[in-house]
Amino acid sequence: MAKHVATPSVLHEVYVIGGKSRGSYIRQEFIEIPEGTKILVDANLKLTGNMRIPKLLNSAKLSKHYSCLIDYLGKVCED
Repeated sequence: MAKHVATPSVLHEVYVIGGKSRGSYIRQEFIEIPEGTKILVDANLKLTGNMRIPKLLNSAKLSKHYSCLIDYLGKVCED
């Protein structure tokens, strides 16, 4: 279960208030730039049990893969 708080076209926040990842928080900020829209994502994930990220995936790798995913999403949305 999650609570969504939004300021249209500027900010979207998600507070996880139930389930295995309770206490997690995701913040997406949308900033207009000359080339389009910049999306800043800040996530504090509280994962337990099977949901925990294996130690093989350190934060640098996870950040890189997430960044690639967001870049791909942006390209798909432009088309």
